[in-house]
Amino acid sequence: MGSVGRKQEVITHLTTYYSDLTDDAAGRIYDEATNLYHESLTYTNFNLLLERDEKIISALVTIIIFEIDLDKLKGLHGQIMMFILFSYKTIAPTYVFVQAIGHYVQDDGDVIQSTKLLRIILDSLYDYVKKSKIDSLNSHSHLFKSFNRNLNLLEQQRKEMLEDVKKQEEAEKFIESDVEAEIKKIMFIDYLPHNILYHLCKYLSFIDIINLSKTCKQLYILTENDNYFWMMLIKNHFGFKLYKRYVHEIFYNEKNSDYVLYRTNKDKEKFEKYSEINKLFLVCITWVFNMLNCKDSIDGYLAYKSLMKQKKHPRTNDLRMSLTIEEVFDYYLKRNNYLTKENILQISFYKLIYFYLIELKRLLAVNLFGIHLHCSKDHLNCINRLYPKQEDDLTSSIGRCVRLYTVRSQFLVGIRGKFKSIWPGIYEIICRIKLDKNEEYLTFYNEYCSRAPGSEKNVQCYFYALAGHGLDCECNGKKMNFNWFESKYLLYGNQNWFNETMGKIKVFELSDIYFGFQIKNEYCYRNTLLDYVQLNIVE
Repeated sequence: MGSVGRKQEVITHLTTYYSDLTDDAAGRIYDEATNLYHESLTYTNFNLLLERDEKIISALVTIIIFEIDLDKLKGLHGQIMMFILFSYKTIAPTYVFVQAIGHYVQDDGDVIQSTKLLRIILDSLYDYVKKSKIDSLNSHSHLFKSFNRNLNLLEQQRKEMLEDVKKQEEAEKFIESDVEAEIKKIMFIDYLPHNILYHLCKYLSFIDIINLSKTCKQLYILTENDNYFWMMLIKNHFGFKLYKRYVHEIFYNEKNSDYVLYRTNKDKEKFEKYSEINKLFLVCITWVFNMLNCKDSIDGYLAYKSLMKQKKHPRTNDLRMSLTIEEVFDYYLKRNNYLTKENILQISFYKLIYFYLIELKRLLAVNLFGIHLHCSKDHLNCINRLYPKQEDDLTSSIGRCVRLYTVRSQFLVGIRGKFKSIWPGIYEIICRIKLDKNEEYLTFYNEYCSRAPGSEKNVQCYFYALAGHGLDCECNGKKMNFNWFESKYLLYGNQNWFNETMGKIKVFELSDIYFGFQIKNEYCYRNTLLDYVQLNIVE
């Protein structure tokens, strides 16, 4: 089944179970689940899956069934499936899983392949129950009933196939002539030059290339062990700038010194001392320090103070982008506990780079933290976390989004998050947002503006991002002001999402990127809905 047919199959399963789900929304969920599928193969902790939306998990189990390696009895796919079936909080993924298995067995038509699939699932189930020390499977009896039905169906298909085997063999012998055999020999993959294969792969997606490597030994060797193959893919898919950056530059640059980045022990002691003295006060009333999570960690604060110092008193303009091979290996080893220092060396280094470049760097708004600044007397009862207002929206990427607004009695509300372990480079920051005029507060808004006419145009949005070892990105009220809101609202209305580019951020060394987004002075009437924040590497 091709990628288009596979996507339609997943959409069908989703819309069958979730009757209120449209095909478009299911398609977006499929895209999110595909990204999660690639991410999950690098996870060292499957508990991260429990934080994902139910619909995405339901789509994920179906995608795994299509992508599972039928020649590996104990692979990572089986472990992920069993973890979801036994650990996820709702029954929906299990139901979709059972339906997808039945559809695979009935429509695939290949008894051997279908039998392999059921065997892998049963072996994975046995290993999971054994390792997790599960005493009873009564709650999952429907799984065994489904397996029994499918095994009976396969047995019936096998008997029918045996009756036609002789006829098929005779037909094949009749069709296969000496001329056709000679043509097959000429067209054998060994006769194709590698540059043709490189050119063909230029038009394939990453998953298509992986599937191609499974077709024969020759292509497997080419895609797994040929560094030049992956270097050419990087150049073809991402252009010369990124090819130069990630193949010929950052791995050969020297690291910036701590002195240059204001990260010496003396600098840190000075920043930490100031932070301890003013910690409660700073976090309580300063939005940017709350965004950097200064209450729980000093890292964001150190990055901010170092950057401010660097801007005011640069010690040099020669700031280099640098990444070591060891950091690349460590990046993947931390994300996937099935990789070791020995077997990671068997993977083409440039394949690891290609995988990072295609990886979707996106954080959903529903998975972020809220910022709610409110200062009480002596800072004893400050509330600096308020979960943002989530709401259903079938036109968003997963059917849920976050509404940003200003509460009348407070003065700052927002949302914050962090991208972890971002490689050096220049990234464009994209927010998928939608604007809304909340008619519920229109009367209050008009009364307020009648008392203070100048307040009508006070609406402002503010976005700020900071790289731990890099520069920052700021998009303030000079851009996202009243005129911006009204013009975007006129263009898109309150029904359509659009992508807003907040700017670019430069990362010199492996870093976390902190960011925050807020709306203020709109007095509950003008709202911003946030779907996700995404990093697109551009250079």
